[in-house]
Amino acid sequence: MLSPGTSQEEALQFVTDYLQANPDGLDAIWTGWDHAAVGAAQAVTEAGREDIVVTGVDAVGIALNEIEKDGPFHATVVQDWPGILDIVVGQLEHYADTSELPEENFIESDVTLVTIDNVADIEPTG
Repeated sequence: MLSPGTSQEEALQFVTDYLQANPDGLDAIWTGWDHAAVGAAQAVTEAGREDIVVTGVDAVGIALNEIEKDGPFHATVVQDWPGILDIVVGQLEHYADTSELPEENFIESDVTLVTIDNVADIEPTG
């Protein structure tokens, strides 16, 4: 398994390369996890592009620190992983008992959007 820092370095390199080849090619960057968003935000900052918004997912400490800087890293989300696991296990148990698939392919769960407005109130998830 690769460390989270690997995704940070990969995103930094990818976004740096992309912005060099396409200086006006991005308005925003969404990454599937915060460490990659930190790398993307670093590339945006190094490119001097204050107009590109970066977001991530997971609300890890390094991401919260970046959001507090009020730079390109604008938002992340806190996901209720124990609650999500409970939903998945419940669905699996239902299937095991009945052989019935869920009625819907998508089940919504609550998240907390973290921005500069509430970042000081958020506990890091990792």
